Amino acid sequence: MKEIVFLLPQLKNGGGVRVFVELANILCESADVTILVPQNSEEGITFNLNNKVKLISIGRFKETKIQKIRNLFSVIKAANKKFLNQYIIITDPIMSILSFFIKGNNVYRFIQADDYRIFDDGLLLKNKWIIRFYKVLTLLSYHDSIKFMFNSKFSYDSFIKLRGRYSKTADIPPFHCVHPCINQEIFKPVSTIDQKKTLQLCLVARKHPAKGLDTFLESWDILKPEIKEQIEKVILISHDDLSSFNLKDFEIVNVKDDFEIASVFQTSDIFISTSWMEGFGLPPLEAMACGCAVITSASQGINEYARHQENCLIYPPRNAFSLADHIASLVNDPNLRSKLVLKGTEDATSFQWHKSATRFREILEDGNHV
Repeated sequence: MKEIVFLLPQLKNGGGVRVFVELANILCESADVTILVPQNSEEGITFNLNNKVKLISIGRFKETKIQKIRNLFSVIKAANKKFLNQYIIITDPIMSILSFFIKGNNVYRFIQADDYRIFDDGLLLKNKWIIRFYKVLTLLSYHDSIKFMFNSKFSYDSFIKLRGRYSKTADIPPFHCVHPCINQEIFKPVSTIDQKKTLQLCLVARKHPAKGLDTFLESWDILKPEIKEQIEKVILISHDDLSSFNLKDFEIVNVKDDFEIASVFQTSDIFISTSWMEGFGLPPLEAMACGCAVITSASQGINEYARHQENCLIYPPRNAFSLADHIASLVNDPNLRSKLVLKGTEDATSFQWHKSATRFREILEDGNHV
């Protein structure tokens, strides 16, 4: 099998990066795997990386946007020079718009979100003209010379709709899906369900508006005092600077690795997800695996695993009143919590990285799927 070369913009926390690292950790047992990453950060690796994976940092670190862009192009240059005939995989939205510069016949774009709208919240790309320019480049990057795979039906449907705007005559790629998964050895329940008098809630808190932290804070203000009295603690898992939010009622935990994330989930009773839109949405699934009763927004990608009233409760994104109602329901109804926990942990066991790695490899080895 040809070497598998992943192009990543960074190696710190992030859903898309996590997927590539987890796949690389398994694929390297049966194939040569390399990760090319620009040297755009002084932070260390926050993922466990198999020592069989070759990690190559390219460029020189400097805290300027121009140098970071140069480093991105240096990664592409290195891919063209050293790995022209190998499998080259890209996923990051910004790096993907540079796919025109990647040569070879084995370039794959792994789409893990609605890349066209991913910066609409204005946090990372603040200028509306820059966002428009990015969207034009995104449409142009959906060209026929590369191949595609997806992490969910939502990501695929978003791509197909946008690709039609790029070219009315372009062939429609088939739906080749590789699900994100969970490390079953880390994300697992540690105790049987008990009916505690007070409960612990947790959520992943991000400063990005589209991650919906404001929705949770609004719902917290809506909750009646008798509901809050039954909640002993609310933990916010975050690496972000959240100083602009009023979080005096909550505990912020800056976790170092998956083990610490899992520990928070395992000691919590309810997990809440507030994102407006996700290509898949891994944290709610990880929380299910750890034995949390999950409340999640209808963020599209969660449809790969989330079933309302079966393994979770689902509410419309940005609807604080609906979220507050669901929190109250779970706080007041231990039987409902138990039902969601039992079904959630059962459903989560089917999402295993070795299955996704096998599917990933099958797609690469099928040279006629586009």
